[in-house]
Parts: sequence; structure tokens; C-alpha cells
Amino acid sequence: MAQSTDSQHMYRGTPGEWLVTMLHAFNKGDISAFEKVSAESAASINQQPALVGNAQRLREKIRVFALLEQLRDIPADCRTVAFSVCFCVYVYVCVCVFGLVPWWEREAGNAFIP
Repeated sequence: MAQSTDSQHMYRGTPGEWLVTMLHAFNKGDISAFEKVSAESAASINQQPALVGNAQRLREKIRVFALLEQLRDIPADCRTVAFSVCFCVYVYVCVCVFGLVPWWEREAGNAFIP
């Protein structure tokens, strides 16, 4: 953890501070902090083609991280999640985050990729 704190201090007050803040929000699954830094640093972000081109995918992935953080915060003896919820999350991650085609779409001949 000291390394992440060092990077925060090292970039404080520099033009790259927004990126470190964004990465920390992303890794924590903190959607509101991610959106805040995205709005505040829009000019810098727009100069990064990789971020602009993958903005939707990044938002989808941070939602998965947010879900994982919520599950991690549940006490270990209370982490029973219904299969239907797990299945929905699995499909969402496969289709939206990784761009995979679900088996029922493949079998039907539909190549749906968001």
C-alpha cells in the first residue's frame, strides 16, 4: 500500500495527477470518484486516444470492480448469492466486458457483440 501512497504524493500538483487519481478510483471500484475525475480532467483525457476509444469499456469494468468490492465487504459467512444473480453477473462480464458471444447467441447464429 505504501507504493500507491507514494505515487499519489509523487504526482500531486503535476499534470499527471488526474491519471493517478483515476487509477485509484478504478481499482477501488469507486464509480463516483471515477466519474468526478473524468469530468474534471476531460481535457487531459481527450488527449489520450486509448482512454477516449475505450471509455465505455472502462465504465463497464469499473462496475464489475464495484460489484466485487461490495461482495468483498460482505462477511465471509454471509456471502451466499443466488445462482441467478451469479449467472447474470457472469453473462454481463463475458458479453459487456470481454466482448464474448454467449453460447445461446452462437448456437442461434447471432453474432451479438456490444
